Amino acid sequence: MELAEKLGLAGKHTKLALAIEPLLEKSAGRPLCFNLDGAYAALLSDLGFSPEQVGAVFAIGRSAGLAAHAIEEKTSEKPVSKRVPINESRYTGPEKKAVPD
Repeated sequence: MELAEKLGLAGKHTKLALAIEPLLEKSAGRPLCFNLDGAYAALLSDLGFSPEQVGAVFAIGRSAGLAAHAIEEKTSEKPVSKRVPINESRYTGPEKKAVPD
């Protein structure tokens, strides 16, 4: 959202979201921030997307993740969506990578 402000793209929806954030923190009694969906909704609305179009953008992003999970379940020895005791689970993803500063 900071980048949107810097680029002059933050309109009334983004400004409203940023104004609501401290109120949510006060109400919850702990630090809170908008998740990606909330930020997308505000920014896309400011860019002129209709609520239906914003929903479609969310669906596109979610479908990629769902497809990846389905492929993982089909190709791994145990379905990911079933509860597996921690001592029976194992990580099969890529090795840890150092994150540059």
